[in-house]
Amino acid sequence: MKITVARWVFLLIPSIAFAGPSLKSLPVEIHISVCSGVSETVQKLGLTPTFDEHRTGWFFDNDELALLNQGLMIRARQKDGASHAQITVKLRPYDSARVSDHWFSDDDFKCETDDYGVSSDVGACSLNAKLKTKTLNQMVSNFDDSTLLSNDQRSFLSENLSPLPSFAGVRALGPIDVSDWDFKSTDGTHDLELEVWQVSGMDPVIEVSTRTSTGAAPQLRDVLTRMILDRGLNLCRRQDGKSRQTLEYLAKAGPRS
Repeated sequence: MKITVARWVFLLIPSIAFAGPSLKSLPVEIHISVCSGVSETVQKLGLTPTFDEHRTGWFFDNDELALLNQGLMIRARQKDGASHAQITVKLRPYDSARVSDHWFSDDDFKCETDDYGVSSDVGACSLNAKLKTKTLNQMVSNFDDSTLLSNDQRSFLSENLSPLPSFAGVRALGPIDVSDWDFKSTDGTHDLELEVWQVSGMDPVIEVSTRTSTGAAPQLRDVLTRMILDRGLNLCRRQDGKSRQTLEYLAKAGPRS
């Protein structure tokens, strides 16, 4: 079982047993948004200019962000040089205790708690699937949920999201240029990630993140915040995550020419 975690959601609860972990027992991913320049952030965190991983990302939603507003995020991403892309359906906020137990035995399924430090923690659950590069390119041009999503992903949504969303007007939102750096906390005890999202016409979205246990999260967030400030970097006023910020910009920007 792999547990990792992911707006308002109405639940269709099938007549089966639920055995998912509660929000309090989920792993926590801490997200801290940084509002300094990309080069400055990389340099002051002691990282090399060359990222550890690069990929291209896409979201799928309509111009009103109807899916996001129903609690569903559909995301595709492909690492440079990879033979396949990855397509993800993510329910957020979501109570993992309502997920039937069989999903937790799927290596492509995960749940965790997102900690943005601005409100109560938010649970999230997601399911990944492989996607052929050719299919992703087709979906970028002409969205079709029956082709984009796997059978398991459609089953997961049918079980856990009610009413099922309408995909009318849904299109590809992107591309998003994503660069990642892996590094250690100042004391060397925590694995951290610097992630930079760049979209044409939009200021880069920069985030430092790490994963930890529920009990350790508040103190670790304070430690990481102090580390960022001590390096002379600025925290963003907006601390609600890179996905929503990027989706809002892309939806307003309209279709690519």
